[in-house]
Amino acid sequence: MIYGYDTSRRTTTKVVRLFCEGAGGQVRRLEQLDMDIQNSNVDDYFTSFGILRGTAEVYRKAPNYLHIDHAYFLAGHTHTDNTWYRVSKNGINMKEITKHYPEDRFNTYFKQHVNIKPWRLNTDGHILVLPPTQPTAWYTGDDDWLDNTLEWLKNNTDRKIIVRYKPPVVYVDKYGFPVSRSLVEEKIREMEPLVRKTTFEEDLDNAYCVVAYNSGAVVKATLEGVPVFSTDYAPSKPVAFNWKDIENHNELKQEPNRQQYFNALSYHQFTLGEMRNSEAWQLIREWVL
Repeated sequence: MIYGYDTSRRTTTKVVRLFCEGAGGQVRRLEQLDMDIQNSNVDDYFTSFGILRGTAEVYRKAPNYLHIDHAYFLAGHTHTDNTWYRVSKNGINMKEITKHYPEDRFNTYFKQHVNIKPWRLNTDGHILVLPPTQPTAWYTGDDDWLDNTLEWLKNNTDRKIIVRYKPPVVYVDKYGFPVSRSLVEEKIREMEPLVRKTTFEEDLDNAYCVVAYNSGAVVKATLEGVPVFSTDYAPSKPVAFNWKDIENHNELKQEPNRQQYFNALSYHQFTLGEMRNSEAWQLIREWVL
Protein backbone atom coordinates (compact mmCIF):
# COMPACT_ATOMS: atom_id res chain seq x y z
CA MET A 1 0.00 0.00 0.00
CA ILE A 2 1.11 3.54 -0.79
CA TYR A 3 -0.01 6.23 1.63
CA GLY A 4 0.26 9.72 0.15
CA TYR A 5 -0.17 12.92 2.15
CA ASP A 6 -1.80 16.20 1.26
CA THR A 7 0.73 19.05 1.05
CA SER A 8 -1.92 21.75 1.69
CA ARG A 9 -1.12 23.13 -1.77
CA ARG A 10 -3.29 22.26 -4.75
CA THR A 11 -0.43 21.95 -7.25
CA THR A 12 1.87 19.63 -5.30
CA THR A 13 -1.01 17.61 -3.87
CA LYS A 14 -2.00 16.92 -7.49
CA VAL A 15 1.39 15.26 -8.02
CA VAL A 16 0.93 13.12 -4.90
CA ARG A 17 -2.62 12.22 -5.90
CA LEU A 18 -1.68 11.10 -9.42
CA PHE A 19 1.26 9.09 -8.11
CA CYS A 20 -0.98 7.33 -5.59
CA GLU A 21 -3.67 6.67 -8.19
CA GLY A 22 -1.14 4.98 -10.46
CA ALA A 23 0.34 2.98 -7.59
CA GLY A 24 -3.01 1.87 -6.21
CA GLY A 25 -2.56 3.97 -3.08
CA GLN A 26 -4.58 6.64 -1.37
CA VAL A 27 -4.13 10.29 -0.37
CA ARG A 28 -4.53 11.03 3.30
CA ARG A 29 -4.39 14.05 5.61
CA LEU A 30 -1.18 14.63 7.56
CA GLU A 31 -3.02 14.33 10.86
CA GLN A 32 -3.71 10.67 9.93
CA LEU A 33 0.00 9.84 9.56
CA ASP A 34 0.62 8.41 13.03
CA MET A 35 -2.44 6.16 12.82
CA ASP A 36 -1.50 5.03 9.30
CA ILE A 37 2.02 4.10 10.42
CA GLN A 38 0.63 2.19 13.38
CA ASN A 39 -1.68 0.20 11.10
CA SER A 40 0.78 -0.30 8.25
CA ASN A 41 2.51 -3.44 7.01
CA VAL A 42 6.25 -3.85 6.52
CA ASP A 43 5.97 -3.48 2.74
CA ASP A 44 3.89 -0.27 2.84
CA TYR A 45 5.39 3.03 1.68
CA PHE A 46 4.56 6.61 2.62
CA THR A 47 4.97 9.55 0.29
CA SER A 48 4.47 13.27 -0.15
CA PHE A 49 5.99 16.18 -2.07
CA GLY A 50 8.89 18.26 -0.75
CA ILE A 51 9.67 18.96 2.91
CA LEU A 52 7.50 22.00 3.71
CA ARG A 53 4.19 22.54 5.52
CA GLY A 54 4.40 19.43 7.65
CA THR A 55 5.38 16.95 4.94
CA ALA A 56 8.83 16.51 6.55
CA GLU A 57 7.08 14.53 9.28
CA VAL A 58 6.25 11.83 6.71
CA TYR A 59 9.96 11.16 6.13
CA ARG A 60 10.97 11.54 9.76
CA LYS A 61 8.36 9.08 11.04
CA ALA A 62 7.69 6.58 8.26
CA PRO A 63 9.67 3.32 8.30
CA ASN A 64 9.86 3.43 4.48
CA TYR A 65 9.06 6.38 2.27
CA LEU A 66 9.22 7.71 -1.27
CA HIS A 67 10.16 11.37 -1.52
CA ILE A 68 8.80 13.28 -4.54
CA ASP A 69 10.40 16.55 -5.68
CA HIS A 70 11.77 18.42 -8.68
CA ALA A 71 13.48 16.37 -11.41
CA TYR A 72 17.19 15.93 -12.11
CA PHE A 73 16.76 16.45 -15.87
CA LEU A 74 14.26 18.82 -17.51
CA ALA A 75 12.99 20.06 -14.16
CA GLY A 76 9.78 22.06 -14.30
CA HIS A 77 6.64 22.66 -12.33
CA THR A 78 3.88 23.10 -14.91
CA HIS A 79 1.82 20.16 -13.56
CA THR A 80 1.05 18.85 -17.04
CA ASP A 81 1.41 15.20 -18.05
CA ASN A 82 4.84 15.99 -19.53
CA THR A 83 6.27 17.51 -16.32
CA TRP A 84 9.10 15.53 -14.74
CA TYR A 85 9.51 14.81 -11.01
CA ARG A 86 12.07 12.75 -9.14
CA VAL A 87 11.19 9.94 -6.74
CA SER A 88 13.72 8.64 -4.20
CA LYS A 89 13.58 5.88 -1.62
CA ASN A 90 14.26 6.72 2.04
CA GLY A 91 16.09 9.93 1.21
CA ILE A 92 15.55 13.29 -0.46
CA ASN A 93 17.69 12.16 -3.41
CA MET A 94 18.85 8.94 -5.04
CA LYS A 95 21.49 7.66 -2.62
CA GLU A 96 22.85 4.57 -4.33
CA ILE A 97 22.78 2.50 -7.48
CA THR A 98 21.63 -0.96 -6.50
CA LYS A 99 21.25 -2.51 -9.95
CA HIS A 100 22.30 -2.09 -13.56
CA TYR A 101 20.13 0.41 -15.41
CA PRO A 102 19.86 0.35 -19.21
CA GLU A 103 20.36 3.49 -21.29
CA ASP A 104 16.89 3.46 -22.86
CA ARG A 105 15.21 6.14 -20.73
CA PHE A 106 18.24 8.42 -20.78
CA ASN A 107 18.66 8.06 -24.55
CA THR A 108 14.95 8.51 -25.28
CA TYR A 109 14.13 11.45 -23.04
CA PHE A 110 17.27 13.31 -21.94
CA LYS A 111 20.33 12.65 -24.09
CA GLN A 112 19.36 15.26 -26.68
CA HIS A 113 18.97 17.90 -23.95
CA VAL A 114 22.33 17.48 -22.20
CA ASN A 115 25.98 17.45 -23.15
CA ILE A 116 28.25 14.92 -21.44
CA LYS A 117 31.63 16.61 -21.63
CA PRO A 118 34.98 14.80 -21.25
CA TRP A 119 36.20 14.15 -17.73
CA ARG A 120 38.73 16.76 -16.61
CA LEU A 121 40.82 17.82 -13.65
CA ASN A 122 41.83 21.47 -13.56
CA THR A 123 44.69 21.22 -11.07
CA ASP A 124 45.00 25.01 -10.89
CA GLY A 125 41.29 25.60 -10.36
CA HIS A 126 39.19 26.76 -7.42
CA ILE A 127 36.81 24.83 -5.20
CA LEU A 128 33.15 25.71 -5.73
CA VAL A 129 31.06 25.22 -2.58
CA LEU A 130 27.28 24.83 -2.76
CA PRO A 131 25.72 25.17 0.72
CA PRO A 132 22.20 24.05 1.62
CA THR A 133 19.25 26.40 1.53
CA GLN A 134 17.70 27.37 4.86
CA PRO A 135 14.72 24.98 4.49
CA THR A 136 17.06 22.07 3.73
CA ALA A 137 19.32 22.89 6.69
CA TRP A 138 16.21 23.10 8.86
CA TYR A 139 15.08 19.65 7.69
CA THR A 140 18.45 17.93 8.18
CA GLY A 141 19.56 19.92 11.22
CA ASP A 142 22.90 20.79 9.60
CA ASP A 143 22.88 24.55 10.21
CA ASP A 144 26.66 24.56 10.75
CA TRP A 145 27.57 22.59 7.62
CA LEU A 146 29.01 25.53 5.69
CA ASP A 147 31.16 26.81 8.56
CA ASN A 148 32.43 23.32 9.35
CA THR A 149 33.10 22.52 5.69
CA LEU A 150 34.99 25.76 5.04
CA GLU A 151 37.14 25.12 8.12
CA TRP A 152 37.87 21.57 6.94
CA LEU A 153 38.75 22.74 3.43
CA LYS A 154 41.10 25.43 4.72
CA ASN A 155 42.86 22.79 6.82
CA ASN A 156 43.20 20.37 3.90
CA THR A 157 43.83 22.51 0.81
CA ASP A 158 45.33 25.88 -0.12
CA ARG A 159 42.99 26.43 -3.05
CA LYS A 160 40.80 29.44 -3.60
CA ILE A 161 37.30 28.72 -2.32
CA ILE A 162 34.16 30.19 -3.91
CA VAL A 163 30.87 29.85 -2.05
CA ARG A 164 27.84 30.04 -4.30
CA TYR A 165 24.82 30.94 -2.19
CA LYS A 166 21.34 30.35 -3.51
CA PRO A 167 19.03 33.34 -2.92
CA PRO A 168 16.15 32.33 -0.63
CA VAL A 169 12.88 31.67 -2.43
CA VAL A 170 11.34 30.15 0.68
CA TYR A 171 12.33 30.60 4.31
CA VAL A 172 10.74 28.42 6.99
CA ASP A 173 9.99 28.70 10.68
CA LYS A 174 10.97 26.08 13.26
CA TYR A 175 7.98 23.94 12.23
CA GLY A 176 8.83 23.91 8.53
CA PHE A 177 6.13 26.35 7.44
CA PRO A 178 7.03 29.22 5.08
CA VAL A 179 7.36 32.62 6.73
CA SER A 180 5.73 35.73 5.32
CA ARG A 181 6.86 37.16 2.00
CA SER A 182 8.08 40.32 3.74
CA LEU A 183 10.46 38.24 5.88
CA VAL A 184 11.72 36.39 2.81
CA GLU A 185 12.40 39.71 1.08
CA GLU A 186 14.30 40.83 4.19
CA LYS A 187 16.47 37.68 3.98
CA ILE A 188 17.05 38.32 0.28
CA ARG A 189 18.33 41.81 1.08
CA GLU A 190 20.59 40.43 3.79
CA MET A 191 22.08 37.85 1.41
CA GLU A 192 22.39 40.12 -1.61
CA PRO A 193 26.06 41.05 -0.92
CA LEU A 194 26.91 37.32 -0.74
CA VAL A 195 25.11 36.21 -3.92
CA ARG A 196 27.42 35.94 -6.90
CA LYS A 197 26.63 37.82 -10.09
CA THR A 198 28.16 35.10 -12.27
CA THR A 199 26.23 32.12 -13.60
CA PHE A 200 26.75 28.62 -12.25
CA GLU A 201 28.32 27.64 -15.57
CA GLU A 202 30.83 30.49 -15.30
CA ASP A 203 31.80 29.47 -11.77
CA LEU A 204 32.15 25.88 -12.96
CA ASP A 205 34.38 26.75 -15.92
CA ASN A 206 37.72 26.77 -14.10
CA ALA A 207 36.70 24.74 -11.05
CA TYR A 208 38.97 22.06 -9.61
CA CYS A 209 35.99 20.42 -7.95
CA VAL A 210 32.53 21.04 -6.52
CA VAL A 211 31.74 20.57 -2.83
CA ALA A 212 27.99 20.33 -2.21
CA TYR A 213 25.54 19.62 0.54
CA ASN A 214 22.52 18.48 -1.45
CA SER A 215 22.25 20.73 -4.50
CA GLY A 216 20.86 19.26 -7.70
CA ALA A 217 23.52 21.33 -9.48
CA VAL A 218 25.93 18.44 -8.85
CA VAL A 219 24.25 16.65 -11.77
CA LYS A 220 25.27 19.55 -14.01
CA ALA A 221 28.80 19.45 -12.57
CA THR A 222 29.03 15.72 -13.32
CA LEU A 223 27.81 16.33 -16.87
CA GLU A 224 30.57 18.94 -17.21
CA GLY A 225 33.18 16.41 -16.09
CA VAL A 226 34.03 18.12 -12.79
CA PRO A 227 34.79 15.98 -9.69
CA VAL A 228 32.24 16.27 -6.89
CA PHE A 229 32.50 15.90 -3.12
CA SER A 230 29.19 15.81 -1.30
CA THR A 231 27.15 14.65 1.66
CA ASP A 232 24.79 11.68 1.60
CA TYR A 233 21.91 14.10 0.96
CA ALA A 234 23.14 14.99 -2.53
CA PRO A 235 22.14 13.08 -5.68
CA SER A 236 25.85 12.84 -6.53
CA LYS A 237 26.63 10.28 -3.82
CA PRO A 238 27.05 7.36 -6.31
CA VAL A 239 29.76 9.27 -8.22
CA ALA A 240 31.18 11.49 -5.46
CA PHE A 241 34.78 11.14 -4.32
CA ASN A 242 36.01 10.40 -0.81
CA TRP A 243 36.73 13.58 1.14
CA LYS A 244 40.21 12.33 2.08
CA ASP A 245 41.12 12.53 -1.63
CA ILE A 246 40.49 16.26 -1.94
CA GLU A 247 44.10 16.73 -3.18
CA ASN A 248 44.69 13.25 -4.57
CA HIS A 249 45.07 14.09 -8.26
CA ASN A 250 45.62 10.49 -9.32
CA GLU A 251 42.31 9.51 -7.77
CA LEU A 252 40.38 12.49 -9.14
CA LYS A 253 41.60 11.82 -12.66
CA GLN A 254 39.74 8.49 -12.59
CA GLU A 255 36.36 9.03 -14.21
CA PRO A 256 33.46 7.41 -12.35
CA ASN A 257 30.85 5.47 -14.31
CA ARG A 258 28.91 8.55 -15.32
CA GLN A 259 26.77 6.85 -17.95
CA GLN A 260 25.42 4.32 -15.45
CA TYR A 261 24.82 7.20 -13.05
CA PHE A 262 22.81 9.15 -15.62
CA ASN A 263 20.91 5.98 -16.52
CA ALA A 264 20.00 5.49 -12.86
CA LEU A 265 18.83 9.09 -12.48
CA SER A 266 16.62 8.55 -15.53
CA TYR A 267 14.95 5.64 -13.73
CA HIS A 268 14.36 7.80 -10.65
CA GLN A 269 12.31 10.51 -12.34
CA PHE A 270 8.96 10.29 -14.08
CA THR A 271 6.38 12.42 -15.82
CA LEU A 272 2.97 13.08 -14.35
CA GLY A 273 1.59 11.04 -17.22
CA GLU A 274 3.73 8.05 -16.18
CA MET A 275 2.55 8.47 -12.61
CA ARG A 276 -1.06 8.63 -13.71
CA ASN A 277 -0.96 5.51 -15.91
CA SER A 278 1.00 3.33 -13.42
CA GLU A 279 4.14 3.14 -15.58
CA ALA A 280 6.12 5.03 -12.93
CA TRP A 281 5.07 2.65 -10.17
CA GLN A 282 5.90 -0.41 -12.29
CA LEU A 283 9.45 0.91 -12.75
CA ILE A 284 9.80 2.01 -9.12
CA ARG A 285 8.74 -1.43 -7.88
CA GLU A 286 11.91 -2.83 -9.46
CA TRP A 287 14.16 -0.88 -7.07
CA VAL A 288 11.79 -0.56 -4.10
CA LEU A 289 10.67 -4.16 -3.54
